[in-house]
Amino acid sequence: MKRLTIAATMAAALATGAATAQSFPSQPVTIVVPYGAGGVTDGLSREVAGALQEAWGQPVIVENRPGGGSMIGSAHVATSTPDGYTLLFTTSAFATGPAVLPDIPFDPRADIQPIGLLGYIPMVFVAGPSTEATNILEFIEEARERELFAATAGLGTTTHFTVEMLMQAAGIVMETVHYSGGGDAAAAVLGGHADIYASTPGSTLDNIRAGNLRGLATPGDVRISVLPDMPSTAELGLEGINATFWVGLFAPAGVPDDVAQTINDGIATALENPSVAERLENINFQARPNSVAEFEAQIERELTYWAELAAARGLAPN
Repeated sequence: MKRLTIAATMAAALATGAATAQSFPSQPVTIVVPYGAGGVTDGLSREVAGALQEAWGQPVIVENRPGGGSMIGSAHVATSTPDGYTLLFTTSAFATGPAVLPDIPFDPRADIQPIGLLGYIPMVFVAGPSTEATNILEFIEEARERELFAATAGLGTTTHFTVEMLMQAAGIVMETVHYSGGGDAAAAVLGGHADIYASTPGSTLDNIRAGNLRGLATPGDVRISVLPDMPSTAELGLEGINATFWVGLFAPAGVPDDVAQTINDGIATALENPSVAERLENINFQARPNSVAEFEAQIERELTYWAELAAARGLAPN
């Protein structure tokens, strides 16, 4: 009898899990974007939401909750019901922000479950009319001769840490000015109010091609396809500058494993959607979906790495 009871219990558990996976989603899904409407992340989230809606046969709604360096929207998801119906569509700021932002209202390790990576957008260092430099080495020399200002899209963002890596690798010091977003940071460089900005190509490519901004280098080991004549920092002899802007999906901690897997599978399906693929190509996005376990490991590595870099640079929260 005992063996029968155990067997029946296990069968019931398996049946429940299978039913959960088969039934999810059975109602509308909300994707929270912790940034304002109109940016690269918001636009990509809406393309992905549309593809998921098509694949799942349920409404997938994008809800913008900007503020706090992306932490307000992230905190909302962290305190939501862990059933898979509230998801977080965010960027590498999820891992960089906690390294420098004090009083984050959630634990990025304990309160949010990584679901899957969508991919990466390479970065590019750009300069405007306030400098004479035509490449990153000339810019470094200029920074050694006079005070220069670096614009960022906000404290703790990937754009911020990319500039910090440049200063550390080159042994230079710049005043860092944190703007309210990438648009304001790019405008500051365009207007000559700041001297350098680490941007995504989608935000600055038109101005680079028009000659309003100068692409100095791409952080990392390889050149990027949309700017094939611009060198990478590695080929110029600058090591330790490896920054990319990634995008991924998260859920509240405690989401059932089978639901997490269904959402992870949905990411791969969405990235294959022709409409999404076209948008990715336009912004030089490199699709790199991974598993739940791989994304968990990536987030853990990055939370540790950025915290260590912040401490080394004197940027730790206080």
